[in-house]
Amino acid sequence: MARPPKEGFDYFPLDCDIFRDKKVTLIRAEFGAKSMYVLLYLLCETYRENGYFLEWGDDACLAASEGAGGGCSPEYISEVVRGCVRRSIFNGRVFDAFGVLTSAGIQRRFMRMLADRTNVVVFEEYWLLDAALEKDVPPSALRKLVFKRVSPTENPVKPTENPVKPTDNQQSKVKKSKVSNPPLPPQGEAPAAQGAREPDYGRVLELFKELCPSLPEPQEVTKPRRGAIKSAGATLKKRGLKFQQLFERVEASDYLSGRSGKWDGCGFDWMLKPANLLKVLEGNYDNARGQGGAEGYPTSFDLPAFDRATLQVPIFEEGGAQNG
Repeated sequence: MARPPKEGFDYFPLDCDIFRDKKVTLIRAEFGAKSMYVLLYLLCETYRENGYFLEWGDDACLAASEGAGGGCSPEYISEVVRGCVRRSIFNGRVFDAFGVLTSAGIQRRFMRMLADRTNVVVFEEYWLLDAALEKDVPPSALRKLVFKRVSPTENPVKPTENPVKPTDNQQSKVKKSKVSNPPLPPQGEAPAAQGAREPDYGRVLELFKELCPSLPEPQEVTKPRRGAIKSAGATLKKRGLKFQQLFERVEASDYLSGRSGKWDGCGFDWMLKPANLLKVLEGNYDNARGQGGAEGYPTSFDLPAFDRATLQVPIFEEGGAQNG
C-alpha cells in the first residue's frame, strides 16, 4: 500500500541573519537565550508537519518543552509563543481565532517550496497572502492550490476558475458545483458588501506591524484611524496600489524607518495623512539609487526562487521574522 503524500518538508532554508533580526532580538532580550531554542523548534515543526502552519495547544506546548530542550518548561514555552505572537513573528489574528501558528513570511516561503507537489490544500481561514500577487504566490504554485475551509463539510475550491471545454458527448455533461465560498479578497481588504469594498481596518493595522518593524506599533483601530485608513485606501486604489506596497516602501526608506538616524518621527498615523502619503508615493523619501529604497533596498518583491541545492531563500522577511 502506497504511503500517503507528506504535507510537510524534510528541511527548510534558514537566514544567516536570524539572530540579528529586530523582532528575534527583542524576543531573546525578553525571554533569554533559551527562547532561540523554542523559536527554531517552532519553525522546524511548522515546516515539518503541515508546511505552512502549526496547530498549537496544551499537548503541542508539552511536546515542545521536551523537543526544544534546554530545560524549557511548558509555562516558559507558552510565554515565548505569546511573545512571538505579540511581536508579529506569528500572525495574531489566526492564532487568537484558531490556535494556529503561521505568518505571511512562512506562507510565502511555503509557496516557493512546492516544486515536487501537484495539488496543495490550503485552509482559507489561515491564508494571509494575496493570490493575485506574483510576489506572494508564483504562477507555478497558484495552479496547484486548492482552498478549503477548516470545517470538513465545505468542498475544496480552486483559487482560479478554469473554463470547461464543451464536449460532443451529451452523456458527459459537466455539472457546475455550487460554491459557497467567495473569492479571497486582496490582502488588507474585507469581502465586498453590496458591491462596495470596506477596508479591513484590523488587517491593515496587522499588515503595518508585519511590514514596518522599524516603526512604533499602533495598538488599536480608533475612529480617526478608520477614517484615515479609508481615505488612504482610496488614494492607493486610484494609483493601482495596496497598503502592502505602501508599507514596504516606507520600511525600505532609511529616512522614514529611522535607520539613517536623521529623523524618527514616522509612524502609522503620520504616513496616512494625505499630504504625507502623497510625498511617500511620489518617492520623496526613497533612498538614492543603488542605496536601497524603491530602487535598491531588498523587499519581498525580490525574494529569490527556492533552490533545493543552495537553499538561498532567506527565512525571515527584511526587518521582521516570518511576517511578510
